[in-house]
Amino acid sequence: TIARNDLAKGSLVKCNASNDYFEIKTVAGIKTVTALTEEGKSQSALVIPEGIGDIAAGVFEGTSVKAVVITEGAKLNLSNGCFKNGGSLAVFISGSIAPADLTCGKSLLDGSTGVTFYIEKAALSTYEGHYNWGNFKSNMKGI
Repeated sequence: TIARNDLAKGSLVKCNASNDYFEIKTVAGIKTVTALTEEGKSQSALVIPEGIGDIAAGVFEGTSVKAVVITEGAKLNLSNGCFKNGGSLAVFISGSIAPADLTCGKSLLDGSTGVTFYIEKAALSTYEGHYNWGNFKSNMKGI
């Protein structure tokens, strides 16, 4: 279980763009997480570094990661299948992030089972009513 105050502070794991947990490449001018390093694959929880613009497909596949935190100020494209993990994955989204700042398509969860999006209750209805995020309403829980 991840404490709500840890989510709010983004303190599960201290990360930045040079952190050893992520392989980051610039693709078409956008910082993209293309994979996790061996050390990153063994972590149970990761915070997406600031300044990342995209998470590629399959980044969490075959890893020990059980929780991913997307903190305040993030503007991300979540590629189709980026949360494919082979197990249960909890994705915590800060309530201050508008759904438009986390772009995704209808195939976001392709190849994924057991993904739950935890969203602060104040923002939950906004995500549920969003034209893309609404497709994942059954995967959302308010915290």
